[in-house]
Amino acid sequence: LGRGAGSFFMQYPHYKKPQIFYIEQLHNAQTRHAENHYLELLSTLGLSGFALFLWAAVYLLFGAYKKFKAYSLNTADARAKQRAYLLLAYAMALISVYIHNFADISLHLVSGGFFAAVFAAAVFNLSRGPMEVKVKAVEPARAGALFYASGIAALCLFGFIITYIIKDFYVMTLVNAKVPLLFLAAYWAFFICIICAAAYAFVKVIFKYKKTAPVFILSAAAAVMLLGWFSLKADNYLAAATMLAEQGRQNEALQYYARAAKYKPYESSINLFRGILLTERFDTARTNKPLEGDGKGRLYNDLQRAQLYFDKTRRLNPAEPLLYYHLGSLQRKAALHYGGEDYYKAAQASLKYALEFDPVFESIYFQLANLALDKNDYRQAYDWLTLYKRGPAGVTEPQYLNRHAQNPTANAHLNALAQKL
Repeated sequence: LGRGAGSFFMQYPHYKKPQIFYIEQLHNAQTRHAENHYLELLSTLGLSGFALFLWAAVYLLFGAYKKFKAYSLNTADARAKQRAYLLLAYAMALISVYIHNFADISLHLVSGGFFAAVFAAAVFNLSRGPMEVKVKAVEPARAGALFYASGIAALCLFGFIITYIIKDFYVMTLVNAKVPLLFLAAYWAFFICIICAAAYAFVKVIFKYKKTAPVFILSAAAAVMLLGWFSLKADNYLAAATMLAEQGRQNEALQYYARAAKYKPYESSINLFRGILLTERFDTARTNKPLEGDGKGRLYNDLQRAQLYFDKTRRLNPAEPLLYYHLGSLQRKAALHYGGEDYYKAAQASLKYALEFDPVFESIYFQLANLALDKNDYRQAYDWLTLYKRGPAGVTEPQYLNRHAQNPTANAHLNALAQKL
């Protein structure tokens, strides 16, 4: 049955081999997809979900094949032949998407999934019914009061959404003020073209058919478009926050992370990044900072804020990369500042758990050694560094093990500790 749609990135870390970390040379990146749509379907939706997808694909393509064969070869109707070859074009486009997804997951993305849906809908529509089209005279549609009332409401809704999106786009271009002026001009030109095309199509469809059904369908589509814009807006705030964090502007970065979390409250990485920045800042004064996401009238210090966001991250995705390393770092800071054995024990437990997800990351071993040194336990610190130099269990490749054995930082600390033992 699988583990549920979209669950791959939560399950994969439990099976990720240490060798992958050496190949990727990354410790802070999460593998969100299998880079093969069909393998991901099997792992998330199981055999039943994969069989359903396979049945739908075969049904579409086999129906297209029968229709094309029947009408492209056996009819003298030029219009029917044209529609048959149009069907072939859509079917080939859909097949190319399916083939491409053996090495990608574009069907999971908004852009790739949208085009695949359009191709599939066209194939399905052209495969049904006769190819010969009999043109009938259509009387002009008569609009009633319900149409005008719903049409005016839909236009007002669409106008509000367009105005909202334009205002947001202007703010987002201000955030990216360092982008060259030529690129900004190109962004705005492309954006205005999309807005004008959408507005033209919206108005034309409404007043061409003069029926209430298209009005409600287009209104629903506009609402869905707004939801998609919220997701894009959150991604832009997230990118701005990351840029500010890299520049050392922690307070501003935290404000943009709070904005991103407003539109993507269930994105675990946003909460993780907020916790990491708060661990670095570690302001012990209890204050209320609503721009950073504090509740109204509630006082927090950075330890409490970071714990809150790390807890949210753990609830949303217990396998989030580096969660337990940064949680352990926060708990060690709390132990150094406030004292108390509980913080030390919690930090050690978090860091040991981090090793279960990433046994290659040297910083985890160094942090565990630092915990031991905080308590003047030189032997335990030496043991942690020795464990790092030995390399993770299951890794036998010399080129990987040499990275541990020849790590200059680990060797320097081991030599210093050896003199104290």
